Amino acid sequence: SLAVLSEIAKDGRVFLSGSTVFWANAFYDLSQVRGGVDKASIHPLWDHAVYQLREGKDPVLALAWLQTLGVEYVLVHGPVSVESYHDFRNLEKWNSVGQEIWQGGGDIIYKISGTSLAWEVNSEKVKSAKKPRDGKDLAALEYYLSARKFPVQVLPIKEGYEIVSEEPMSAVQININFSKMWKVTTKEGKGVKFEKDSFGQILILPQSEK
Repeated sequence: SLAVLSEIAKDGRVFLSGSTVFWANAFYDLSQVRGGVDKASIHPLWDHAVYQLREGKDPVLALAWLQTLGVEYVLVHGPVSVESYHDFRNLEKWNSVGQEIWQGGGDIIYKISGTSLAWEVNSEKVKSAKKPRDGKDLAALEYYLSARKFPVQVLPIKEGYEIVSEEPMSAVQININFSKMWKVTTKEGKGVKFEKDSFGQILILPQSEK
């Protein structure tokens, strides 16, 4: 299943659960929401999202979390999967969350629509978005998502990511954990202002904002 997912997803972000979360990247180049050691995560909301995706019943809430985190593909383990830990409950919801594009060995890969790693956004709306009270705060998620205008192409490079655009953009929100260790520059090497949004992700501000 992981080999198929790696071939399908390529640079797209994926969501996994079970034991594969912790060792998948030793064999495949997958961009996971989780991965490695959970306690090392710096994203303030990932655990709320994970609970709703695995144990939650609401497909609308699950889709909102996947779009918030920029997930393009989900690998769901069913009851007969060889995966040791069958974390996913309420499997029937997934047909309402994404499109089934592969099935085998008790596993199903779903493609998620309306998602991207980066978006051109209304910066003022992102700044006014409030952190969800808990994992079930659909109103907060929908408000946050409503700030998005257009998906932005992002390519992984050796030093991080490159935002690809032929036209000048306003603010760009990236579904990546904010850290002061990140640096954002133009192609000419000029520094660009960025900050942490209320969801703990990166907001790159317009050049006009000082």
